[in-house]
Amino acid sequence: MKKNTLIISGSLVVIALLAFFILLNGKRETLIVDYPSYKEKSSRAIEILRVVCNDTATILNMEVVGPPKNWVRLRRDVHLYTDGGKQYKLLKHKGIELDKECFLPESGKMRFLLEFEPLPEKAKSFSFSEGNHKGGWNIRGIRLTDELPKGFFRYTLKGTIPTSAFDGQQIPIYRYSNSSYIGKATIKDNHFEYHGMADSAMYCRMEMGQYFGNFIVEEGVVNVDMETWMYPSGTPLNEAYAEFARLDKKVSFIIDSLRQSIIQGKMDRKIRIRKLNDLEYDFDIRRGIMKEVMKPFILKHSNDEAGAAALQSYFAFSTPEMLDDIYPHLGPWILSRAIIQDEIAKINQSRKMAIGQPFIDFEGEDVNGNKVKLSDYVGKGKYVIVDFSASWCGPCKAEMPVLANVYNTYKHTNFDMVTVMVWDQLEASKKMLKDFDVNWKSIINVGMKPMELYGFSGIPRIILFAPDGSIVHNNLRGNLIKEKLEELLVSPYVLEGGSRLPK
Repeated sequence: MKKNTLIISGSLVVIALLAFFILLNGKRETLIVDYPSYKEKSSRAIEILRVVCNDTATILNMEVVGPPKNWVRLRRDVHLYTDGGKQYKLLKHKGIELDKECFLPESGKMRFLLEFEPLPEKAKSFSFSEGNHKGGWNIRGIRLTDELPKGFFRYTLKGTIPTSAFDGQQIPIYRYSNSSYIGKATIKDNHFEYHGMADSAMYCRMEMGQYFGNFIVEEGVVNVDMETWMYPSGTPLNEAYAEFARLDKKVSFIIDSLRQSIIQGKMDRKIRIRKLNDLEYDFDIRRGIMKEVMKPFILKHSNDEAGAAALQSYFAFSTPEMLDDIYPHLGPWILSRAIIQDEIAKINQSRKMAIGQPFIDFEGEDVNGNKVKLSDYVGKGKYVIVDFSASWCGPCKAEMPVLANVYNTYKHTNFDMVTVMVWDQLEASKKMLKDFDVNWKSIINVGMKPMELYGFSGIPRIILFAPDGSIVHNNLRGNLIKEKLEELLVSPYVLEGGSRLPK
């Protein structure tokens, strides 16, 4: 009996020792990464100072930087996620209250700690997200190892600032397609150098004071041109971008040459003014030049980031017809870019502004807060100028005296006018209308809805509607407004003294 007891006891001791050694050997070693590198983030205000990974948690020591006494807020649905999309929940937090306005101290820096569920031991990177809401903080591709992930490459950005005034300061780096924050380069003795990693080419920019540089993130050493902003070098795509910049400058040179030939030409003053207005506001001239100069470059780079950068510039003035002409030649990668998809969607939507198309209705308010619709004024048997404007828009303000003159000239004819304040704050809209003594109809508090409905992104946008509500002209500016109305509203019979009888 004793012999059996000893055997059993000995077996239990062996099992216990084995379990101990298995537990000891299987225990995860704590991983600490200070100032981890990352692919990109949504804001330069948030930083990760340290990541601690162990068997029980993933701990992030974080810092928010901003103007002193301003508030920040971190939502409760913050989480981590890996490449596979699996989420890891927040367990604890310290130093910040969630879902509340937290005011920054005098230093402008607030440090806090977030503790999440543990990441897999083999995880080499993860991402931080404040949730799926628009504008939330997020940091993508946070690295836990120096090992380069599959499909990634390393790159270096180098450049010079032609003044010592910024020595010791840091230049932020942003991606154009989603305005995400890539990182920052420290300036020393007028020079800067930044080392990063990426999984695809990215069209980016750096800016410091009046100095600015566009470039494309690509494997290798990229020389960023901070003086002219246009001519990066060192890698194939950046050399191609510099070629695009030279072509873009050529377009401007051709247009300026046309302008100078009109100014210096021997012609009647009225004809000179009309030609200058055509050149300034009739984008068909610019479109023709851009198509001739830029299209061959885009066809050559129809599926890379240099072509995407050129296409963004090209699309800024493109018509649906120009889109239809070039679309079949674009490659799948370039068409997959979100920023290109957005531009194409806008151009397609602008088909709603084609001559002869019916007006699209929307609702807003008048200056007294009463609900009004565009259909209250358009399609009621009169020609109607609709001016889409905003208080922050300099060219919009420049058009106001022209519009006032047009309204006072034709208000007694078969004509009406409406200013629609888009993309603007309510009180700012009211102030602008008051400052310019707008005595015609207006619609405010509409946000960006009219721009989305009609498919335009730039303002001012001045559209002329026929008495039945169809579009007569979709982009009037300056003296062209009066010229168009002169055709439609004024009788050829001239009264004594030069005045005319309205129709």
